[in-house]
Amino acid sequence: MSLGHAAFLGIGAYATVLASPQEGGNFVVLWIAAMAASGLCALFIGAFSLRTRGIYFIMVTLAFAQLAYFVFHDTAVGGGSDGIYLMVRPAVGPLDMENSTTQYYVVLARWCWCICCWPCSRDRVSVRRLRASASTSSACARPVLRLTGTSSRRS
Repeated sequence: MSLGHAAFLGIGAYATVLASPQEGGNFVVLWIAAMAASGLCALFIGAFSLRTRGIYFIMVTLAFAQLAYFVFHDTAVGGGSDGIYLMVRPAVGPLDMENSTTQYYVVLARWCWCICCWPCSRDRVSVRRLRASASTSSACARPVLRLTGTSSRRS
Protein backbone atom coordinates (compact mmCIF):
# COMPACT_ATOMS: atom_id res chain seq x y z
CA MET A 1 0.00 0.00 0.00
CA SER A 2 1.34 3.40 -0.92
CA LEU A 3 1.38 5.91 1.91
CA GLY A 4 2.55 8.87 -0.14
CA HIS A 5 6.16 7.82 -0.61
CA ALA A 6 6.13 9.22 -4.13
CA ALA A 7 5.53 12.70 -2.75
CA PHE A 8 9.05 12.75 -1.28
CA LEU A 9 10.56 11.63 -4.59
CA GLY A 10 8.58 14.29 -6.42
CA ILE A 11 9.58 17.01 -3.95
CA GLY A 12 13.24 16.04 -4.39
CA ALA A 13 12.88 16.02 -8.18
CA TYR A 14 11.23 19.43 -8.30
CA ALA A 15 13.82 20.84 -5.87
CA THR A 16 16.56 19.57 -8.20
CA VAL A 17 15.03 21.24 -11.24
CA LEU A 18 14.24 24.50 -9.44
CA ALA A 19 17.77 24.71 -7.97
CA SER A 20 19.47 23.81 -11.26
CA PRO A 21 20.96 26.55 -13.42
CA GLN A 22 20.16 26.55 -17.13
CA GLU A 23 23.50 24.95 -18.07
CA GLY A 24 23.21 21.89 -15.82
CA GLY A 25 24.89 22.50 -12.47
CA ASN A 26 26.84 20.34 -10.08
CA PHE A 27 25.32 16.97 -9.18
CA VAL A 28 26.42 17.05 -5.54
CA VAL A 29 24.88 20.49 -4.92
CA LEU A 30 21.61 19.48 -6.60
CA TRP A 31 21.56 16.16 -4.72
CA ILE A 32 21.98 17.97 -1.40
CA ALA A 33 19.18 20.39 -2.37
CA ALA A 34 16.87 17.46 -3.21
CA MET A 35 17.70 15.64 0.02
CA ALA A 36 17.23 18.81 2.09
CA ALA A 37 13.86 19.63 0.50
CA SER A 38 12.57 16.06 0.90
CA GLY A 39 13.94 15.86 4.44
CA LEU A 40 12.31 19.10 5.53
CA CYS A 41 8.98 18.01 4.07
CA ALA A 42 9.34 14.59 5.74
CA LEU A 43 10.07 16.30 9.06
CA PHE A 44 6.97 18.45 8.74
CA ILE A 45 4.71 15.62 7.53
CA GLY A 46 6.14 13.17 10.06
CA ALA A 47 5.46 15.57 12.93
CA PHE A 48 1.75 15.21 12.18
CA SER A 49 1.38 11.70 10.79
CA LEU A 50 3.51 9.76 13.28
CA ARG A 51 1.19 10.83 16.09
CA THR A 52 -1.74 8.95 14.56
CA ARG A 53 -2.46 5.21 14.47
CA GLY A 54 -4.39 2.78 12.29
CA ILE A 55 -6.67 4.11 9.59
CA TYR A 56 -6.01 7.70 10.67
CA PHE A 57 -2.31 7.27 9.85
CA ILE A 58 -3.18 6.11 6.34
CA MET A 59 -5.63 8.99 5.84
CA VAL A 60 -3.15 11.65 7.03
CA THR A 61 -0.30 10.38 4.86
CA LEU A 62 -2.52 10.15 1.78
CA ALA A 63 -3.82 13.67 2.46
CA PHE A 64 -0.26 15.02 2.51
CA ALA A 65 0.53 13.12 -0.70
CA GLN A 66 -2.46 14.73 -2.41
CA LEU A 67 -1.40 18.12 -1.08
CA ALA A 68 2.07 17.70 -2.62
CA TYR A 69 0.48 16.58 -5.90
CA PHE A 70 -1.78 19.64 -5.95
CA VAL A 71 1.06 22.07 -5.18
CA PHE A 72 3.26 20.82 -8.02
CA HIS A 73 0.62 19.82 -10.57
CA ASP A 74 -1.91 22.64 -10.33
CA THR A 75 0.21 25.68 -9.48
CA ALA A 76 2.93 27.63 -11.27
CA VAL A 77 5.59 26.33 -8.83
CA GLY A 78 5.84 23.05 -10.72
CA GLY A 79 4.96 24.34 -14.15
CA GLY A 80 1.31 23.32 -13.97
CA SER A 81 0.14 20.18 -15.76
CA ASP A 82 3.03 20.47 -18.27
CA GLY A 83 5.66 20.16 -15.52
CA ILE A 84 9.20 21.51 -15.68
CA TYR A 85 12.25 19.98 -17.27
CA LEU A 86 15.92 19.52 -16.51
CA MET A 87 17.45 20.10 -19.95
CA VAL A 88 21.06 19.17 -19.14
CA ARG A 89 22.19 16.32 -16.92
CA PRO A 90 24.25 17.64 -14.01
CA ALA A 91 27.97 16.88 -13.87
CA VAL A 92 29.22 14.34 -11.34
CA GLY A 93 32.77 15.55 -10.83
CA PRO A 94 34.86 14.53 -13.85
CA LEU A 95 32.21 12.04 -15.06
CA ASP A 96 30.25 12.91 -18.20
CA MET A 97 26.67 12.05 -17.31
CA GLU A 98 25.49 12.82 -20.84
CA ASN A 99 27.14 9.52 -21.84
CA SER A 100 24.64 6.66 -21.26
CA THR A 101 27.36 4.12 -20.42
CA THR A 102 28.86 6.36 -17.75
CA GLN A 103 25.43 7.04 -16.30
CA TYR A 104 24.69 3.31 -16.19
CA TYR A 105 27.85 2.49 -14.24
CA VAL A 106 27.36 5.38 -11.77
CA VAL A 107 23.82 4.19 -11.02
CA LEU A 108 24.98 0.56 -10.81
CA ALA A 109 27.74 1.47 -8.33
CA ARG A 110 25.26 3.39 -6.17
CA TRP A 111 22.79 0.53 -6.26
CA CYS A 112 25.46 -1.99 -5.23
CA TRP A 113 26.53 0.28 -2.38
CA CYS A 114 22.93 0.49 -1.12
CA ILE A 115 22.44 -3.27 -1.33
CA CYS A 116 25.66 -3.94 0.60
CA CYS A 117 25.21 -1.30 3.33
CA TRP A 118 21.47 -1.15 4.07
CA PRO A 119 20.98 -4.73 5.44
CA CYS A 120 23.62 -4.11 8.13
CA SER A 121 22.33 -0.66 9.05
CA ARG A 122 21.71 -0.04 12.73
CA ASP A 123 18.47 1.82 12.02
CA ARG A 124 17.10 -0.99 9.85
CA VAL A 125 17.63 -3.48 12.69
CA SER A 126 15.98 -1.01 15.07
CA VAL A 127 12.94 -0.60 12.82
CA ARG A 128 12.56 -4.39 12.60
CA ARG A 129 12.81 -4.64 16.39
CA LEU A 130 10.32 -1.77 16.81
CA ARG A 131 7.78 -3.51 14.59
CA ALA A 132 7.97 -6.56 16.83
CA SER A 133 7.62 -4.67 20.09
CA ALA A 134 8.21 -1.10 21.21
CA SER A 135 9.09 -2.22 24.72
CA THR A 136 11.74 -4.61 23.36
CA SER A 137 13.20 -1.79 21.31
CA SER A 138 13.36 0.44 24.39
CA ALA A 139 15.04 -2.34 26.36
CA CYS A 140 17.75 -2.60 23.69
CA ALA A 141 18.74 1.03 24.33
CA ARG A 142 17.40 2.36 21.03
CA PRO A 143 15.36 5.56 21.35
CA VAL A 144 11.80 4.71 20.32
CA LEU A 145 10.89 8.41 20.35
CA ARG A 146 13.47 9.12 17.64
CA LEU A 147 12.15 6.31 15.43
CA THR A 148 8.41 6.90 15.82
CA GLY A 149 7.97 10.45 17.06
CA THR A 150 6.05 9.20 20.11
CA SER A 151 6.97 7.56 23.38
CA SER A 152 6.53 3.80 23.85
CA ARG A 153 5.22 4.22 27.40
CA ARG A 154 1.48 4.17 27.98
CA SER A 155 -0.11 6.14 30.81
